[in-house]
Amino acid sequence: MFLTLMAGCAELERNLVAERTASVLAHKKQQGKVYNHTPYGFDRVGDRLVVAVEEMAMVHLIRERRDDGWSLAMIADAFNTDHIPGKNGGRWYARTVKNILENSVYENAGSGGGCG
Repeated sequence: MFLTLMAGCAELERNLVAERTASVLAHKKQQGKVYNHTPYGFDRVGDRLVVAVEEMAMVHLIRERRDDGWSLAMIADAFNTDHIPGKNGGRWYARTVKNILENSVYENAGSGGGCG
C-alpha cells in the first residue's frame, strides 16, 4: 500500500513538472524569447528571436504549398532540388517541414519585423 501511495505521489509530481514546463515554454514563445534551438525563420539576438526575412519567406512558401495540396515530402524535395539550405545548412526532410507547420512560434511572427 505504501509503494502504491509513493508511486501515485511521484506520478502527480511528474505531471505538475510537465505542466509547468509546457506553460513556461508557451510563455517564452509568445514573448518571442529563445526557448530551445533557434527555429527556422528566426535569428537569435541575445535572448530574443528576431525574424530572418529570407527564411520567413520560405516558411510562407511552405504554408502556401501545403494549402495547395503539396505533401510534406514534395515540399522537402523541392527545397532540396532548389538547393535551399535548412537552418544549419542541411537537407530538408518531411519531418522538418511538418515541425515548421506545427510550431506555434510562427503565429506571433506576423509578416516581418520582429517576434513578440
